[in-house]
Amino acid sequence: MTRTTLLAVVSTWLLMQPELASACAVCFDANDATRQAYMSATILLTGLPLLVIGAGAYWIYRQVNAPVSAEPGGS
Repeated sequence: MTRTTLLAVVSTWLLMQPELASACAVCFDANDATRQAYMSATILLTGLPLLVIGAGAYWIYRQVNAPVSAEPGGS
């Protein structure tokens, strides 16, 4: 077995063993309140950028489609 093949096999095996490092704070925490907090934070941090991008797109849409005033004063 070549050195590269051995490195690939060992790396793949280590990547398949997350429980060795307790890599997931949500999966390995016994406290249900902490697990719920992690899940809520994940949902919030996933949705917030989508909300900001959507609000920006809506604002641009409104600016492009705003009625043009006939008078320079805007009234």
